[in-house]
Amino acid sequence: MAFPTTGILDNFNRANEDPLANSTWTKITGSQNLKIVSNICQGSPFNQLSGAYWSATTFGPDSEAYVTVLVIPGGANYVRLYARLTSPGGAQNSYFMQFSNDSNGCRIFIESGGTPTAIAQDAAARYVANDVLGFEVIGSTLTVYKNGASVLSTTDATFSAAGFIGLGARQSTAQLDDFGGGTVVPAAAAFVPKVLVF
Repeated sequence: MAFPTTGILDNFNRANEDPLANSTWTKITGSQNLKIVSNICQGSPFNQLSGAYWSATTFGPDSEAYVTVLVIPGGANYVRLYARLTSPGGAQNSYFMQFSNDSNGCRIFIESGGTPTAIAQDAAARYVANDVLGFEVIGSTLTVYKNGASVLSTTDATFSAAGFIGLGARQSTAQLDDFGGGTVVPAAAAFVPKVLVF
């Protein structure tokens, strides 16, 4: 199935915001603010996670999220995408992918009660400016995409309910655009003609 199956939710083309808001975003508890500067989404200038979830609605449980990384953060800094995020105001549960260009590469995490644990990794994976990173959860299969191609996949059945999708970045050097996602749209079933028997 092609990725993504859903459209862009926020192109960030509006007046500066700090924190990211627009009546559709809410900051992830314990993180710094994501914000808009000159029509670009970026994190706060601290060596900590800046994150927000699309609070206008929940999606899924089969859901996806993606974002264009205009400028990649250096070193151990990273970009995150969340799916099936629940209890966001407290000890939240979620799946998320995290991409960095250091020795960690691409990883998939399960976050239980606010505590993340890596469950899959491709340490050699790298990304460059203008790549589109994506994360998809279908059933128990969790997949990371780069420019529509699968980079890393694993399975986990801990969380199966619908939830929010979200976005995160560590350090303000990351510049993000065109966040999209939602409930995965299934591929159209192939048409099978009926054979009439006389």
